[in-house]
Amino acid sequence: MKKTYLLLFLIFGLTSCDYEDKNTTNIDKHQIVKLAIIEPLSGPNALAGKMLLEHLKFVVSLINESNKNITYEVFEFDNKGSPQDALVALNNVIDMGFKFVIQGSGSHIGIALSDAIEKYNQRNPGNELIYLNSGAISDSLTNENCHFWHFRFDSSVSIKVNSLTSALSNDPELNKLYLINPDYSYGHDVNKIAKKNVQLFNHQMTIVGEEFIPLFKVKDFSPYVSKIIESKANIILSGNFGPDLTLFVKALGEAGYKGKIYTLYSHLTGTPKAIGKYGENMLVGTSSFQPNLKNYPLNKFYLSYKEKYQNDWVFQPIKYLVEMLNISIMKSDFLNTKEIALNLENISYDGGLGNVKMRKNDHQLLIPIFISEFVKIDNDVIYDADKTGFGWKEIYSLSSYKLNPKHTCDMKRPYN
Repeated sequence: MKKTYLLLFLIFGLTSCDYEDKNTTNIDKHQIVKLAIIEPLSGPNALAGKMLLEHLKFVVSLINESNKNITYEVFEFDNKGSPQDALVALNNVIDMGFKFVIQGSGSHIGIALSDAIEKYNQRNPGNELIYLNSGAISDSLTNENCHFWHFRFDSSVSIKVNSLTSALSNDPELNKLYLINPDYSYGHDVNKIAKKNVQLFNHQMTIVGEEFIPLFKVKDFSPYVSKIIESKANIILSGNFGPDLTLFVKALGEAGYKGKIYTLYSHLTGTPKAIGKYGENMLVGTSSFQPNLKNYPLNKFYLSYKEKYQNDWVFQPIKYLVEMLNISIMKSDFLNTKEIALNLENISYDGGLGNVKMRKNDHQLLIPIFISEFVKIDNDVIYDADKTGFGWKEIYSLSSYKLNPKHTCDMKRPYN
């Protein structure tokens, strides 16, 4: 959000006291793990930051209820959506002695933080930080910019776009594609990957237009919609998110657009409410969870969150992140970042929707993905999104085993 959407910064400070635990663990003293979330809590993308904060607090509360040997505490910071403010926060975090950093909202921010953390670790052997990435999805973070201290829990931009084009390849009637994306690295990645993928379709797909828009600057999307309708596109693929997505879809609906729009972030809190009726039977999204999946997995988890926060659970990577971090710390003989990182890169478990696995060679988490359409609620779609009367209907899914793209990461591990 700004390539993903989301800046999440999760930082852990560790202190000791007496402890006893019912779970299997190598830890012999109670540990307090401090989590600092640094998100855009103000500005155009503040809703995403607040959503992530709520998600984090909820999973932490569940982990704390089941743990006696570790207690997690959450601290929140506003980064205002700025890489500069995020780096200032990182310096403060280092000065305060924290060891573990998680960021998620914006790949432009994630790349800056990842680079700063890697350089800090090189200068401070034995006192390294771990960067736990909840949502910065740039491919570069697990390719040319990969390093041992970075772990990503959301799917990369390639995986997300691959999931959409995989679903799209099954519908030969959708054969005139218009691409509209944010004008920065994330949006250009979406555009490039989609163009490459559709060339491999068994049916002919014609790209009838491409647009790049300045992030959060466009207030009137009607000129773009006029060009799309004039192009006779019957499918749009867009990496837009937040107000850029909601204003765009509303403009499409008001203009009577009859095609489909495939999206990467239409499921996030606030977006369905802002789109409402304009997205009915038109809006399609990729996500790692929605409440109307077949047989309703994680139903109790979803309803518990909804009851507590009066919002929908929409961002599954936060659940995986906290659970896998907890597993890694529990397996550690000493609470040092190298040992926790080595544990983390070997985790594979059932996260409630199927198997999830941290790919050791590039530290990309492989998770199930679902493609869903925005429709009126009925007997098969019983949970609506954002109290709109519309909900997500699953139309396609991919297991983690099918989402295993190649990478170019040449990672060096500090084994000695």
